[in-house]
Amino acid sequence: MVVTALGSGKQAVKNLLSLYRPFQGSLGRQEGLKIYAGILAFIAAMTVLVWFREYQFGDEARAAGFLTHLGIVDVKVFLSAWVMALFLNQGGLLEELGWRGYALPLLTRRLQSPLVAVLLVGVAWALWHFPREIAPLLSGQQSLSGLVSGQALSILSCCSMSVVASYFVNITGGSVLPAIMVHGTFNMVGGMFSTGTVGVRSELGMEAPIMWLVAALAVLLFAGPDLGWKRRLLLRDEAS
Repeated sequence: MVVTALGSGKQAVKNLLSLYRPFQGSLGRQEGLKIYAGILAFIAAMTVLVWFREYQFGDEARAAGFLTHLGIVDVKVFLSAWVMALFLNQGGLLEELGWRGYALPLLTRRLQSPLVAVLLVGVAWALWHFPREIAPLLSGQQSLSGLVSGQALSILSCCSMSVVASYFVNITGGSVLPAIMVHGTFNMVGGMFSTGTVGVRSELGMEAPIMWLVAALAVLLFAGPDLGWKRRLLLRDEAS
């Protein structure tokens, strides 16, 4: 927001903030609601498949713990947990205006490659969290090899999630709400796979990165490397 204000002025900041609206450009309400229903179905299916995989091929006790984590044990807990995850998660709500709202269209236009832009935003998003790794490393709570492997998994997760989030952002005409929803799910479901605490964060195993990689590959097979960018331009009546 600061860069936008300094470089383009107050109106540009208003335009950036307007990306919080769920429907952008000429996207109609009826079509938009269908898209958001699809996003929710995608999130629900992915979450159920993750749980089913653990129940069938992993640890049944851990699968039971996943249900508790997701709030299945109580309707009120379930609804409040997922409202927070999908719409009010601080990571998604506060970061996505920058990642998918500001950086994504800027890089896509500059590079003329939606997929490359999406992956670069994913790498930047992963590395943006890197400073929190320094204290555990210096205090001996984390080894250098653990840091390298952890960063590799983090980059894989963020790049994969970036593919999923960016596609839904593009087909809604540029709204960051789909990215907030996917980002919140990333944080919510990712907590299911925590293997321990290092410093002020939880470590992840292989499950979450692989889960998001599979989701990203499914989106790429469906949408292609364009990832809905041409549709976004059409909805906003913009030239490529």
